[in-house]
Amino acid sequence: MTELIKIRDVPAKYDISTRALRYYEDMGLLQSTRSADYAYRLYDGHAIKRLEQILILRKLNISIKDIQLIFQASGSEVILDILERKVKDIDGEVSLLRDLKDIILEFIEQIKRADFSKDTDVKKLYDKAAKVENHIVNISCDGNTSKADRLLDVADKLKKSPEIRIIQINPFKAFSSGADRIENVLGPFQQWQEAHNHLIKQMIYGAPDFLWFEEDMKAVWIWAVEEWVTWEDTAPFTERSV
Repeated sequence: MTELIKIRDVPAKYDISTRALRYYEDMGLLQSTRSADYAYRLYDGHAIKRLEQILILRKLNISIKDIQLIFQASGSEVILDILERKVKDIDGEVSLLRDLKDIILEFIEQIKRADFSKDTDVKKLYDKAAKVENHIVNISCDGNTSKADRLLDVADKLKKSPEIRIIQINPFKAFSSGADRIENVLGPFQQWQEAHNHLIKQMIYGAPDFLWFEEDMKAVWIWAVEEWVTWEDTAPFTERSV
């Protein structure tokens, strides 16, 4: 009989959170099993092997979308194409970062030649820093695009804004951690939630929960529950319908 690993034992072995495991399942990358006499998720040998593949690809900075394509493919052509594109992206970023390094080194030399005891030199450096982008624009790059354009290009690649969608969700019942310290939310609250998975209701995009972090180092985690769930079922983490 294939040995099954409990979900609580996976994070310690692979340095991954249980939330990430559930996310991979929601995205169709991983599949767990359930036992009639055990309430938590279980993973067989095949699932653990798949998890190891996912973690390797994520360490290579392969996106979830590309990992889905890799697992859907029957041969190695797709993964080879994705990795080759990744290499080209890295080559471009390395070239741009070299340009940035040259610009910073030039600025360092100017600082070394300055006298910080003189107000005039400090003012010059301040003006130089404020106008550094204009300075870069005037530097040619062997007849190609300016360094500024290339630096802006790598910035776009390295600092892509997340895709934002505005959606409307109908009112639903939920229980919540409330605003609490992160270690409590991801500790006792998460343990209680996992023990009460039978109350959970799938919501938008198949996800039953919402988690966000406050500025005061606290977090709030809300889980949707089925309509038949009562306040007593979710005590002490009851939340009004939202």
